[in-house]
Amino acid sequence: MRFHGSIFMSPILAVTIYLCMHWTQHAVSASHLPCAYHSFVAHDFYINQLFAVDGRGGTQLHHLADSACLGAGHQSKERFDVPKCHPETRIAILEDIMSWVNSKNPKEHMMWLSGPAGAGKSSIAQTVCEQCHFEQKLLSSFFFSRTAAGTGRDDGNRLVPTIACQLAIAIPEARDHIVDQLEKDPTLLTYSMEVQMQKLVLDPLAQVYEQLRNPTNSQNPDSTATQRVAHVVGFRLPNLVVIDGLDECHDPQMQSNIVTMIATIRSRQPALLRFLIASRPELEIRNTFNAPTVSEMYVPIVLNEHYKSDEDIETYLRRISRRWLIDHLVNLYTHPLL
Repeated sequence: MRFHGSIFMSPILAVTIYLCMHWTQHAVSASHLPCAYHSFVAHDFYINQLFAVDGRGGTQLHHLADSACLGAGHQSKERFDVPKCHPETRIAILEDIMSWVNSKNPKEHMMWLSGPAGAGKSSIAQTVCEQCHFEQKLLSSFFFSRTAAGTGRDDGNRLVPTIACQLAIAIPEARDHIVDQLEKDPTLLTYSMEVQMQKLVLDPLAQVYEQLRNPTNSQNPDSTATQRVAHVVGFRLPNLVVIDGLDECHDPQMQSNIVTMIATIRSRQPALLRFLIASRPELEIRNTFNAPTVSEMYVPIVLNEHYKSDEDIETYLRRISRRWLIDHLVNLYTHPLL
């Protein structure tokens, strides 16, 4: 009687499979959990989207795009091979983050996701971006990277213009308000980060909310754009800004300034935006979050043993082991041993 390899396997193969499926003690970094890849959007896509509504404000929007870093977004092709949480992993921490994202009026408008290098912060941030983008909750994303210095992804001065560009794309109704600000003051992009945030992000966003609440006071109350936003998302416009790798901003003082600026938003325009910030717990960033003016404004999430990363690693190893075993048995079945 002749048996195919699909029925029997060698002792060595059996031991290998057993070790793969039960190995959980080795020091595997959570950041090495598998990456899932999605289609990446080219830089030109953002430029095209900025001008998709009409031709007004072309010069101003070009200047805004030049001051931004459009390659820092979660869909950028410059971030090719981005990591994302593997299915069935990071469930607890993603649930905590999404619970805060979905809360109607949280006391804290910032969340700080901190952990050492290789802890999986960027994977989590990417997964949150993709889920919130799908659910029309993501307003903007910026992934800092000191290794991509030539692209501007290590430059904190590009953060607010990037948020403004992405605001114009995510909520087209804000676009004209942004253009108005740039037309009134052509030097606006040379102002401080706080002023740019107020004029290019907070004020246009507040005007859109006001337009939706009181359409009779708008210049064009019957606009299909206003009706579209009101119908699709009601008064809950996309409001989440994800900033990953803040510690990779090249200037430590700028890192602190970004956190401080975001903390002050609560007192100026409550409930308009919420920010998820991911970084290593570097001294400058840690001291800023611990400052009295900031400490009550954020929810801390620390990647530690509480979130059981070892179990996530075991889940991943089991999945790839099963996949490897299935592939091997299929290969033996289709190419039987003689």
